[in-house]
Amino acid sequence: MRYNRPRLVRGSGDLLGEKAKAVTRPAIDGIIKEANEVAGEIENEAVLDAALIASAQAVEHYEITRYGTPIAWAEQLERPEIVSRRSGIINSSPALLRGTASG
Repeated sequence: MRYNRPRLVRGSGDLLGEKAKAVTRPAIDGIIKEANEVAGEIENEAVLDAALIASAQAVEHYEITRYGTPIAWAEQLERPEIVSRRSGIINSSPALLRGTASG
């Protein structure tokens, strides 16, 4: 089952009485910029594949922190409804579910 991530994120904010909003994150922008730069410098196809996989892992690890940390906070605050909603986001991504982006 695929979850609708934007709906789940918005729903989490609603549970807190907050409105979700789109924001620009310099960290993820930097990860993507670095991936593009590295990809542009590599001519060997096998090395390029490895570099692209490493870049994808960096993006997934960033995403893990952005979804996993709020779950831990919600658990500490005893907000199971938020834990459930945010866990749905993680469950929608096999890489997030495993806690890794390999494979």
